[in-house]
Amino acid sequence: MLDEHYPVQRKMMTSSSQPYLRLILAMGTLPPATLIRHSFPEMKNTGERFTAHFISSIVARIPKELLDPEGKFGDLELGVCYIAGVAGNNYKQQFHIQLSALSDKYPVKDAGIALRYMPDVVSTANLAQLESSPDHVVFVCAVLGELYYRNAETWFRKNHQDHNPTSNSLLQVLENETDLKTWDTMDDATFDMLEKVLGKDAGKT
Repeated sequence: MLDEHYPVQRKMMTSSSQPYLRLILAMGTLPPATLIRHSFPEMKNTGERFTAHFISSIVARIPKELLDPEGKFGDLELGVCYIAGVAGNNYKQQFHIQLSALSDKYPVKDAGIALRYMPDVVSTANLAQLESSPDHVVFVCAVLGELYYRNAETWFRKNHQDHNPTSNSLLQVLENETDLKTWDTMDDATFDMLEKVLGKDAGKT
């Protein structure tokens, strides 16, 4: 937005050349695209490309004694790790794994402090999982991949049948072969990682 007290020509500009330019930071992808579409109708390509994350959530556990044979774990233990990857050695097909490892002997009592230190609500074990695993270490994987941004079948366009500027948009997301390959690769990588961390017999626990 521009300061109403300082008229500025509507053209490409930088904050250094126009010191009175004010910047609004908008959260997410769709509201800014909607704002740009209505503010600059001459920009015909707004929303022609759309990308976002798709996600897999995988939870596993292993007996605590296998990782802590001497019983040195405290009542609450929390560890996190970030693992980045690509599909087919192509950085246009990126994904990452958010791995959390939790050992919580008293999950109800520890809920307050645990929630403050959890890295992400998606990569966190829920209360039922923790309550059923007092003698286990729970591994939670939130695996996020990126939709291919050049997929012509995925877009965010104006809905010409709706004249309300707050709602006159249509979003279409259709996965293509590139998306499916990324998804398969990231899921395979996650299970491979868990097998290496937990051991080949982890599935039996």
